[in-house]
Amino acid sequence: MEFFTNPWVIGIGSTVIASVIAGLVLYHGFGIGKAKAQKQTSNPQQHTIPISSHPPIEEKIEEKPKNTLLPEEIIGYLDGLPPFQRESAAKNYEGITVSWDVTLFSTSTGLHGETYLNVSSQGKSQPPIICPVQDLARYPEVKVMKKGIPFRVEGQIDHVSNLGVIALHNCQFHF
Repeated sequence: MEFFTNPWVIGIGSTVIASVIAGLVLYHGFGIGKAKAQKQTSNPQQHTIPISSHPPIEEKIEEKPKNTLLPEEIIGYLDGLPPFQRESAAKNYEGITVSWDVTLFSTSTGLHGETYLNVSSQGKSQPPIICPVQDLARYPEVKVMKKGIPFRVEGQIDHVSNLGVIALHNCQFHF
């Protein structure tokens, strides 16, 4: 019984239990990790891929659905966790495709000349969201946008920092 009173065993055990609870909250509360039901359409878009002399194979290509999770929900959930667990829980959000209505806060330039839009969820000052602009020629509006302009950003979560900053990648902007 002395084994169970060891502070190392108690600490590791409580960390494991808290991680399991955090995973269950993500799974049941936010639906992260659940398989989404596929909608059947009456006229699905199909592509034919020819392979040697065999008859063509039909392949249905569907766009991955965007998550309805809001930036405030992500940061609110992580803020509710003990500080030691936030980093591992934040990794669960990486790769999730999102579509958010945002407002421009500022722009910045990276070390190699890349442009970043610093935005926030529409009508809110927190959490900050960083979106890289891959091609300024594709989005010339960025060069003349004023602070507070609303638009939609679609992309994937690259990472969520312990400071509450959400970084996206593969961003597309809809002005």
